[in-house]
Amino acid sequence: MPGTVQKPSSQDAPRVECPKCGYANVTARTTCRSCGAPLEKPPVLPVAAHPLPPSEDVGSHLFKEDDIVLLEFVSLGQQLFFPVEASVLLGREVIPSPEPIIDLGRYGAKSLGVSRQHCRLQRREKQLLVTDLDSSNFTYLNGQRLIPHRPYVIAHGDHLLLGRLHVMIYFRPPQLS
Repeated sequence: MPGTVQKPSSQDAPRVECPKCGYANVTARTTCRSCGAPLEKPPVLPVAAHPLPPSEDVGSHLFKEDDIVLLEFVSLGQQLFFPVEASVLLGREVIPSPEPIIDLGRYGAKSLGVSRQHCRLQRREKQLLVTDLDSSNFTYLNGQRLIPHRPYVIAHGDHLLLGRLHVMIYFRPPQLS
């Protein structure tokens, strides 16, 4: 019957119940298939979980004119450096776009639920902003789900979750890269 919550049989794959509507979701989902509510809060990783030593600037919102972005892919122990002139898209499987796109495919983006055009990093004066582009599996900043198409200020040392891809973000002057 349309509009009813369907309960799986005991023969189905392991499920997790939505705290909001009670729908039994496949355990791999991060949001409820029925109502879209988050099924579990993404973890905020402690500073000790990544190899870069914390600096006195962690938590600073100041993104200097010559700073570049350093993304650290936590579970892979890999890093990616790039400048942000005006704005850049983070996604996978590069498609034609008027903005530069950083392809996260080699970091397991597709299997981790990263959308083709997942989010935008944008320089605004002396700040770096992140905007979710209505991605299928959402963008989280320090454990908080972002409202699509609304910019949020990023601080040095913040944690981004793109789908299920955990990324630490740092600001670095070019000579330290």
